[in-house]
Amino acid sequence: MLALPFKRPDGDADWAGALDRYIRRAYSARQADAHAAAGRLVDETRRLAFAQPLTDKTAGLLRAALLRYLRLLGSLERRFDLGELELASVWRSAFNPSAKQREPSAQFERAAALYNLAAVLSFEATAEQRSDADGIRRACQLLQLAAGLLDRLRELVAAEWAGGARCGDLCDATLDAMRTLLLAQAQRCYYERAAADGLSPRLLSVTASQTGTFYAQTGEQLRASPASPRVDSSWGEAVGLGAAVFDSLALLHRAEEHAAANEYGHQVARLAAGVERLRSALAASAQAAPKGRRASATVAPVSRAPLEAALARLEDAHAQADKDNTIVYLEPLPPASALSPVRGKAIVRPHSDPLEALEEEAWLLEGRRGEGDGSGPAAPGGEADPFAHLVPHSVQPALLAYASAAREALDGLHTRLEEERDSAASALLALDLPHALEAVEAGEAA
Repeated sequence: MLALPFKRPDGDADWAGALDRYIRRAYSARQADAHAAAGRLVDETRRLAFAQPLTDKTAGLLRAALLRYLRLLGSLERRFDLGELELASVWRSAFNPSAKQREPSAQFERAAALYNLAAVLSFEATAEQRSDADGIRRACQLLQLAAGLLDRLRELVAAEWAGGARCGDLCDATLDAMRTLLLAQAQRCYYERAAADGLSPRLLSVTASQTGTFYAQTGEQLRASPASPRVDSSWGEAVGLGAAVFDSLALLHRAEEHAAANEYGHQVARLAAGVERLRSALAASAQAAPKGRRASATVAPVSRAPLEAALARLEDAHAQADKDNTIVYLEPLPPASALSPVRGKAIVRPHSDPLEALEEEAWLLEGRRGEGDGSGPAAPGGEADPFAHLVPHSVQPALLAYASAAREALDGLHTRLEEERDSAASALLALDLPHALEAVEAGEAA
């Protein structure tokens, strides 16, 4: 399986400097000094999230750092107008590291973090041992989470950059291709689990067919992507072989359905179509000349072993079915054009709230680590917000309006109080009060 290439910055972003200037301007020098350490924390978290290479040993650390960076970005977005933040960063394309893009937008940091978190999850999925049910389930879950992150990223790109990001790896067409690839691999995991459990040929055929469709769509979307010239040629070969393998497996399982229904001529025809599909794909793969450049170390040389294994399986099944039909059943073989297509069914889908799911998983894992000493966090993402004491920028106008209205109300009450006091004094004076009362009290005392 394929993992998305990691996207890297070209240098630091200087969050500390940008935040210091903004807080001094929008709040006060005292608040800027008080939050200097928080600005340095954002810079350090960014370095941890993007600077390390993606390997088996660092994947977990990168995931944790990216989640923390996204939490910090969320805190900043809630409090500051990021459009006024003087922050500019330079990023390298994931598929062409020599291509750089300077972005004067703090939102691009969130876009890059979302993409890289999806890349980390896809890498973890490829590292899962799919020889057992737990490994298959975990890989399928990771791939659907990664696809959900790309959905979030696509929404962000559409909202912040009309027409898509200028960098080819974050444009709509490239994100669509990556998303479909992740779904293809997740559907493949589901097929592997269903096949291992010996589920019905009907379910296996529709699952395999949709897997092949996902792979084919990925190839089409990659060719339409602006990043296509820079994508390693092995990607196109891998998705092409995946489409051929699963299209043929769908035909194999549909042939099993024909056999169960005593439709032996259709069984042989389906198997023959599957064998031809695999032979053509194998020949095309052997003739393809290596070209393009490698996106990252996550791209391994394409193995033709799955295709060769599927071809051997279908050839054996076809030889046996053809022999049985020739000797015993003697049914005519329908032409390939007369065979109805195998309609696939998507079993997997992008996770609807991947960040919440990842935060909850991290919280549960940290809680298990702290069970012995009670040090586990109190809630998902429960670490202290370093900017908690700053009033959000969006709230400031309402607070100013409230303060102004409160001053006006108090001024009005004070004016009214003065008027009432003067009125009371005039009424008392008209009644010769309190002098008349004092005279009465003096006479009674005498």
